[in-house]
Amino acid sequence: MDGLVNIVDHFASEHKPAFSDGSHCKIAFPFEAWGKEQHYTMPDIVMSLPGNSESNWAGSWEGISTVFEVKRGKAEDPVNEATATINTDRLPTAALIQISKNARNLLHTHRLLYAYVVGIYNCKARIYRFDHAAGVVSKAIDLKEDPFPLFDYIWRFCHYEQPALKPPHAPTSLSARTQTRSMAKTGRGSLSFLGMDPTITTALEQDYEKINELLKNATPPKAPFAKEETKACRWVAVVTEYHPDGSAKTTKWYLMYRLRFLNPRLFSRATAVWDAYEVENGEWQPRAIKDAWRQLARDREDVLYARLRDGLRACDDLKKLVEECKNFGLPPRDDSALDTGGDDARSDAPPPSTAAGNESEYGLEDEGRSAIAEEFEALGDTLLYGLPDVETGDGDLGACEARKLWYRKRGRADGLQKTGTSVPSDADLDSLAQGEGGHPPLYDVYHRTICAWLREETRKDARFNERSHMRLVMKTVGRPLSSFKSTKEMVTAIRDAIIGL
Repeated sequence: MDGLVNIVDHFASEHKPAFSDGSHCKIAFPFEAWGKEQHYTMPDIVMSLPGNSESNWAGSWEGISTVFEVKRGKAEDPVNEATATINTDRLPTAALIQISKNARNLLHTHRLLYAYVVGIYNCKARIYRFDHAAGVVSKAIDLKEDPFPLFDYIWRFCHYEQPALKPPHAPTSLSARTQTRSMAKTGRGSLSFLGMDPTITTALEQDYEKINELLKNATPPKAPFAKEETKACRWVAVVTEYHPDGSAKTTKWYLMYRLRFLNPRLFSRATAVWDAYEVENGEWQPRAIKDAWRQLARDREDVLYARLRDGLRACDDLKKLVEECKNFGLPPRDDSALDTGGDDARSDAPPPSTAAGNESEYGLEDEGRSAIAEEFEALGDTLLYGLPDVETGDGDLGACEARKLWYRKRGRADGLQKTGTSVPSDADLDSLAQGEGGHPPLYDVYHRTICAWLREETRKDARFNERSHMRLVMKTVGRPLSSFKSTKEMVTAIRDAIIGL
């Protein structure tokens, strides 16, 4: 660890990280609600966020930017460079699993686009890069003969500068001056390192206070903002309108405060869903935000919603479908079944309730009928029963990056549409994932993955291996099914889900 301290000794204070021995510290999965299903990790050496001078940063993943796994023997190196394969023996396999778990925790904690982890095996080191598609690893760095590549990596990692976002109206708490002042007071430095998503900004203490105020004054009041939930709280900039070349034209800011769902796996869609507030002109409106990494071979989610809307608008039998399905699982009404004169009159339907004020067995049917009518009346002519109201936004951030690359490759860096020139199709954009000239595609920020492309044998099928970063903002904000207020409400929700299928 002393060697790492010496490497960063000359870094400026706003970029200098700290190091700590993590081999005796059990660091839990970053989000408690999903932590029971995930094992804790004990990274050998952890590195703080650049510029962080807090004393207690090493106890949780929020304060860690990367890790160094240190092994005494060369035999624990997972990579066999001679054969360009992974060593599947017990010790190197365990070392690789440990590396992967650390990368996963970093990706989820900071919502990184990609994460770096370093493995040190005796006098050699390897740099690992993980995203949600795959992981790649560098050739061995000889720490005795030529340690400069490791120094160069750490310098670049800590001096990464996020692309500047300049929305026309940013919340006060997100202004550069306020943010810098607040970070200086807390000792959190620049908070910027390689792999961070430039559209995401750390929330501050005054943001937590504002959220609690909004939750308290909601109708009905919502559960207060717990300290554990601050780990997932952050600002996100969502582009609502693009220039033809994919660059941002107008931007809205949202404060994501409560993580409702998370797919904690490493190589996956990594879907996350937050409760959020849209902030515009001093107004705070509730929203739901979904973040995921789709396979390029799959349609964008906003495209699927558009297809469903078109289909529903053209469907004359939607009301009929709902009528047929709304009593699913209920016994048919048969008044003859009420005759108790003999065995032949027996029925599977239960007798009506005789208690005054009690709901009959068919109360759900009756109330369901009126509820359906009210829903259709509220929808008007749109007939979008069961579909969320998706606000215009970053349907696919990766597609926007690919579009800019597509124009750039055709000598149209300005991105302006010219008469007689074509606009790239989804197939055109996806074809960029194959790379060219022996190199992966050079996106601007990497909201698209590039790791899987490096598998030469499957390069032509890159669209099945690569992923694109998606973010959807929905005006429709629901509640977890587990929070049902009555059995009838729960059954109705399940019924609606069945109708949707």
